[in-house]
Amino acid sequence: MPLSWTAIVRVVVLLLMAAHVFYFYAFARAPQEIVGVDFPAILASSAFALVMLVPLAWAVVLPDLPEIVRNHRARGRWQRGRCSSCNYLLLYEQGANCPECGTSRDEPGSFEFGWSTVQRFVLLAAAAWMVGCIGAESWAVLDEVAFAREGEMYVSTATTKDAYSRPRRWPSQDQTLYFSSRGVTAFAPQLVLDQPPVYSGLSTK
Repeated sequence: MPLSWTAIVRVVVLLLMAAHVFYFYAFARAPQEIVGVDFPAILASSAFALVMLVPLAWAVVLPDLPEIVRNHRARGRWQRGRCSSCNYLLLYEQGANCPECGTSRDEPGSFEFGWSTVQRFVLLAAAAWMVGCIGAESWAVLDEVAFAREGEMYVSTATTKDAYSRPRRWPSQDQTLYFSSRGVTAFAPQLVLDQPPVYSGLSTK
């Protein structure tokens, strides 16, 4: 059974808001210079991402966009003397219903903004917040695990004793990951000045 346009639009809105949360969660996580799962950092990043959802309040009616368009089109047809559903010409027809599709000839209702509209948007935003936060944290941790493997391979084959390093994956590329005998560490030189790297988490030993 194919999805309706309403369902498709709501899924798209959810995914766009989740991408918004993903970016700002990663943006808030990077300056904290943590490696691995750190619950205070998760709480701080999640709270920041939640606050950054507030500017999207203008999009409260987007989940109902198909209904708004459908109602507008139905009213336009009715005003031209046609069936609001199938566009059949009713000017010379009798009866209370359209002879073509059976839809009532009464004036169709217009979209009404109300509590249900706000509630629907809040539920979508809450789901997007959870998806975005989980996705961003998982993305960061998986990047750290992959980096640890890269570091182990580098140490096993390198002829020098220099620490292996590379930027994190997008969108946290301002932060640099380091691999040494102390494990994996993180540092954000563009964001935090005059502070040494914080050694925490993900040791490969």
